[in-house]
Amino acid sequence: MSRKPLSLITGEPAHSPFAHYLSEILCVEGYLCYDGLDLREAELSAADLEGASVALLGDVRVSEHAMGLLSEFVSGGGVLVAMRPRGKLAELCGLRRLQGMYSQASDVYLSAQLAHPWLQGFPAACLQFHGDADIYEPRDGEALALLAGRPDSASPYPAVFARKVGQGCAVAFAFDLAASVVLTRQGVPREKAYDGDPDRDRDGMFKPNDFFIGYLDPDFRLLPQADLQQEVLVRVLRHASARPLPRIWYFPAPSPAGAVVRGDSDGMSRADFDRTLGIAEEYGARYTIQMMEEHLDLLSRSEAEALRERGHDVGVHPIYPAQPTIAEATEILERLARAFEGRYGFPATSHVAHSHLFPGWAQFPQQMAQRGMAVTFDFATGRYFREGYLNGSGLPARFVGEDGRLINVFQHATLQGDDGYLTPKVLLAPMSSDEAAALTRRVIQDCLRFNTLYHCCCHPVRAARDQDAEQFLRCIAGELRRLSIPTFGAHQWAEFNRRRRGLSLTIEEAGADRRALCIEGTGELPELTVLLPEGCEVKGVPATPVGLIARGQEWTAVHLSPEGRDSMELRFSR
Repeated sequence: MSRKPLSLITGEPAHSPFAHYLSEILCVEGYLCYDGLDLREAELSAADLEGASVALLGDVRVSEHAMGLLSEFVSGGGVLVAMRPRGKLAELCGLRRLQGMYSQASDVYLSAQLAHPWLQGFPAACLQFHGDADIYEPRDGEALALLAGRPDSASPYPAVFARKVGQGCAVAFAFDLAASVVLTRQGVPREKAYDGDPDRDRDGMFKPNDFFIGYLDPDFRLLPQADLQQEVLVRVLRHASARPLPRIWYFPAPSPAGAVVRGDSDGMSRADFDRTLGIAEEYGARYTIQMMEEHLDLLSRSEAEALRERGHDVGVHPIYPAQPTIAEATEILERLARAFEGRYGFPATSHVAHSHLFPGWAQFPQQMAQRGMAVTFDFATGRYFREGYLNGSGLPARFVGEDGRLINVFQHATLQGDDGYLTPKVLLAPMSSDEAAALTRRVIQDCLRFNTLYHCCCHPVRAARDQDAEQFLRCIAGELRRLSIPTFGAHQWAEFNRRRRGLSLTIEEAGADRRALCIEGTGELPELTVLLPEGCEVKGVPATPVGLIARGQEWTAVHLSPEGRDSMELRFSR
């Protein structure tokens, strides 16, 4: 019998419109082995849970009937992972909700209990989370993480709690992981920030930086906090389930990290571009150039096509007013998108605005999506956060609107930029070449540790004319080559992630502890990597499985080459 081992249960949001974002989290983490059930469309039935190993319940309204079925599922050996459980489900998880003045906490910290075996090797002792958390009194079970009012002092109240029930297990998140990840990645909606001032840092411009001032703890800027919040769920799914749950890895090959190196055409000549591209290619790196409208004629159609064939890419770099409205920015973007496609014969995949200007909160990515753009790199560090993960992530995830609907544009943070380091552009003292190189090496090492994409901006006008900027680019490209970190053009990276999400995983029982994993939709992918928990034995694949350390835990990585086949099978046992 073929089945999907995960059942994702959503419905009418109980607190936040972002409750359904759990599906995006599963996609980002590669758990493409789930069936979804929306309780607004049909009541939960025993058949919906039959054969599933794990039921993942969002922060949604649940009937007494559904609570009873979920309790039976756990008693029968299943695993329930519930966001902000109430009533009987809280009791099932070994918790009692406190009432009164201290029944809720908002925008505090999660203190990881690193001694817990499920969190062995977890790469951070403390994280921020956003949104509301319920205060529970633990009755029976173990805390994986505790709520903390500040990073150095945890409370006795659980943030993530697990309880064994017979052969099954019930796990509670005191906060809505989906809402927290959305708010960590996208920050406070511009019109809701503090006193409603949309230019929070008073620099006269609307930038993503405004969403995070007072919201992102500067001491945590070097942690991909949204990704690590998701990693808590990964640990739960890996360790609570009696059956191994396969995942699709973040990168095509079993590499611990990847990289996108890009720059924009501001002020550049064709000679500047050629020299910068030559430096990148000298180290085997792929390079993406974001083009202003005035520079489109620097490349011919055939040259742009040839760049893509070599793994590089060309995107757009529009110039908006300092405080643009959605309508103003859309008009400019529309004109540039038409001119770009008219010149090169293909639509632009990636977007980076001049000065990273960004109107609205999630409204503008909707305009990008309508024009065929797949990824924006506008969430970039600046004066308050000179380097690091402004949006708490080094992985591509889709934007979500205030109504909770997904937008088909990937948001990807820019971790470093030459002008922010080597000039006083962000009102900080310029770094020396040695200082910039030392920090770059640290950031790249962190990408390896956190399994994120290293993404930087190196302008051709600087790299080709300024010795320090050239050394910055050479340091980056050289370090990526030394550490064997693959680089991608923006289009190549976006296409891999789009195709990766189109996969569907099912498992067929093939005997005692023997299973067959069927992967559907592989035809468009030249390569992919499947992860299985350490200790799984894999048979019938041409490539030898290798061990891969992912955020402190070892997995068995199986590298596959579909070669045009639309489905593949992988047999494993444990």
